[in-house]
Amino acid sequence: LWYANNRFNSMKLVLPLMGCGIGGLEKISVVKTYETFFNRDIDMNCEVVIYGYTAEDYNLIVQIIKGT
Repeated sequence: LWYANNRFNSMKLVLPLMGCGIGGLEKISVVKTYETFFNRDIDMNCEVVIYGYTAEDYNLIVQIIKGT
């Protein structure tokens, strides 16, 4: 899959809220870190899907990413 998408300079990446379980990281901090990292100006198209386990996770992710 990576090779096929790399030919077109695009890819899809799915990430959970890493470190927020037994790692003890705050969900808000992790989502903001993702937002900062993936909003950089880079020469590649990358669709990023952030996976939240609950409806509350989803609402938090949408709130932070959309800036509401």
